[in-house]
Amino acid sequence: MADRFAALDSGVLLAIQANIPIYVEAHRLLKNAKFLFLAVPTVLQKLENIRRKHGTQRFTGACAQNILETPQTLDLILTTYSDIQRDVTEIHVQKLVHRNILGDDHAIALSPVLEAAYLDCVMFITDQQIILENRNTLSLALVDYCGMPKLYVCSPSEFVAYFGKVN
Repeated sequence: MADRFAALDSGVLLAIQANIPIYVEAHRLLKNAKFLFLAVPTVLQKLENIRRKHGTQRFTGACAQNILETPQTLDLILTTYSDIQRDVTEIHVQKLVHRNILGDDHAIALSPVLEAAYLDCVMFITDQQIILENRNTLSLALVDYCGMPKLYVCSPSEFVAYFGKVN
């Protein structure tokens, strides 16, 4: 079987690190389903910003630091982007904003989704409501406007509700 990648959003990673049960269970089920976990560049930058803002003395900052310094504890692959990949992602973000997929106010939320699709992930696990509420339109737009493969977007609780029953 070919590798299957699931990209985890920053809020999901922080919740797993904080040992929040539904997030930990989603991570376990994904792992059992033989998914490999990716942290895309925008997510890594957000975690770095959280670490700087909160410092390692605060819980959130310490969680961000743990993820960045010991990603293997979450079986996490930290990804990087070339300048060209970053530019292409930004072009696609602007294309989707221009077509009012999420609107200007939520352009930053599009980057990790696009990066996940660009890195051939089949799943993007997030707890961002704006992404979850618009996932169908976003998935179609990724194929139509950006020529990217289908990416399934779901929340940790949705993943657990479905795959917890299947397994």
